[in-house]
Amino acid sequence: KGARKTILRNKPIIIFECWIGKDYLQSPAWEKDNFDRVIDLIESYGYEIYVIYANDFIAFPKEDKWLEYKKRFKKLDRNAFDLGL
Repeated sequence: KGARKTILRNKPIIIFECWIGKDYLQSPAWEKDNFDRVIDLIESYGYEIYVIYANDFIAFPKEDKWLEYKKRFKKLDRNAFDLGL
């Protein structure tokens, strides 16, 4: 949250790690809550989140100039959860 202004101004690509079990729906409530809080925060900044592998993610600003790069990753979908494991 402390980098909010910098992120909104510069719109960098963000690579981050956030722990969640391989089955989102079967994960403990505290784990899902933490995961959702991180994902929701990044999405609230105007980002789309993609899975690199397992608990490693990449977030792109919602801009067309990143379309070619986004194609290389699977978009994060909490309803059809797949971390590539």
